[in-house]
Amino acid sequence: MTTSNSNNILSLNCIIPGDEFEDIFTLEISEDKLVNQLKPMIRKWWPNRFQHIDPSKLILYKVLDVNIALGLIEPLKKEKEGNKNYGQRLHPLDKICIHFNNDQETYPDSIKPKENRVSIVVCPPDNS
Repeated sequence: MTTSNSNNILSLNCIIPGDEFEDIFTLEISEDKLVNQLKPMIRKWWPNRFQHIDPSKLILYKVLDVNIALGLIEPLKKEKEGNKNYGQRLHPLDKICIHFNNDQETYPDSIKPKENRVSIVVCPPDNS
């Protein structure tokens, strides 16, 4: 996952509960965009998987658990079967930079995206 300061594009690694490590996918988005703008991008990435799901119904979580962030699938599968505590639910109208940013001084609650970590868990509506 890389970032480009010249145009503030972030690369966010995403995973869907129940998927394997190899299924992690990366979305590139400007940090000044809204969280809800990720949803059509996710549907475009997985057109067959989400063909009957309205993108607005997808639920996105900022990964806070380091085991999930490192792509350790067992904790993610355990959460899928149990309490589904994937992290902090992302509000659709929040700007991306509030949650993911390279500038922790301006956005103290944001996480700096890293290449070797999962940033977002994507949940279909029946999986939340």
